[in-house]
Amino acid sequence: MLYTHISCSYSNALLLFCAICPGSSVCRYLSTIYVFGACSEAETGALDAQRDHVNLEDNVLQQAVTLDVPSYIFGMVGLLDFYPAGPKRNHQKGKRGSDEREFGTQTIMNSVRGLIAAAYLSYPELSEVNETARTLGVNLPPIDEWRTTFPHWKTFGILDQVPASEGGQFILGLNVPVRKGHLLDQIFVMDEAVGGHRCANRLRWLGESVLEIFVSEFIFNEYSDLDAGSARVLAESMLSDTTLAALCVAQALHTFLRGFDHNIMERINRYVQIVQPARNLELVASDFMDRLASQYWSVLVAPVPQVLASVVQAIAGALAASDDFELDSAKEFFRAFMLPFFNAHYPGGMIGANITTELAGYVVSRGCQQFEWALESAEAFTVHVLFHGNIFHSEEGATASAAAELCATNALLRLKRSPTTMAYLCQCGDVEDA
Repeated sequence: MLYTHISCSYSNALLLFCAICPGSSVCRYLSTIYVFGACSEAETGALDAQRDHVNLEDNVLQQAVTLDVPSYIFGMVGLLDFYPAGPKRNHQKGKRGSDEREFGTQTIMNSVRGLIAAAYLSYPELSEVNETARTLGVNLPPIDEWRTTFPHWKTFGILDQVPASEGGQFILGLNVPVRKGHLLDQIFVMDEAVGGHRCANRLRWLGESVLEIFVSEFIFNEYSDLDAGSARVLAESMLSDTTLAALCVAQALHTFLRGFDHNIMERINRYVQIVQPARNLELVASDFMDRLASQYWSVLVAPVPQVLASVVQAIAGALAASDDFELDSAKEFFRAFMLPFFNAHYPGGMIGANITTELAGYVVSRGCQQFEWALESAEAFTVHVLFHGNIFHSEEGATASAAAELCATNALLRLKRSPTTMAYLCQCGDVEDA
């Protein structure tokens, strides 16, 4: 069971601070976290009420949203910030007011179902699957009837009819045949990646938990006469190379959800240990520099939890291993499928910290507190990086996203190559040379 305990010592101070400064980035971050770990239902309710006031008030993040910053899944230059609403509270008999929490299996099941169902539809040649099924005494429905046979697939927008001759489609319109050997040998060999250690061979890589869900949800529910061994054989026969890619993503999601409580709470506890002294330091600095407190505080001080980083790598790897990989299609897949899925289950949503935020952190950490973006749009979009109103770097792009990413990348490159160039435009006093 997943569980967590968190001290109440910071909760009252947090509530008081959020009541005074509901729009600050500190409150936005911490109030979302403490909805996860609040010590009483009353405190949870109070923090829920604050959530309406703490969306994207942080200046840097607001600018990123305005510029429609490109997808943060494939840039891989920044972090992924995940704001959870928290798993359900687990009330047990005889444990009144327990702080133990657990994820319901439905969240895990939904992600596995959608990925497997879509990948199953992508199988390019179904004759071998049908032959295996007939050997086991099972007649699989025609592909155009799968939607009605497995009604829960509707949740994931699987196509009503996918002609067998075209081999189906991989998750929301992506046609991604995967080279299994390339996927296993080149993509998931990282020990640190979630699910990475499961990719050493076919069965270990799939993970017993995912395979069991596949058998129970997609085989036994429809063909209850099969014994466990036959059901497993049939399930494995349905696993195309593309299915393997989807299952590795599903395994990463499954592992992530199982370990979410422990990992995020470790980061939260470390964060809480520094929040008050850092906040005090920020108040002094903001008063000295005559600027708003907390304007850039989260970029400077707050450690951004990377709780979805390995999941993103798994998704990226599965897509990048395809024979006809296209970046635009992969970005669309993430925007259309994964992002709404997590936002639906975790109302806090996700915010990407990518190259634009990395640039902001680099600039601000060196003492320049008046860093901003400017966007012009005519035939093409032009994005400027400015220090104290002085243009440091500009780039054009076909979209605001492309221009912002290019501008941030090249501006950061210039600054890292020659840090002293910022001093000529920055009026904040001493700017670090390193």
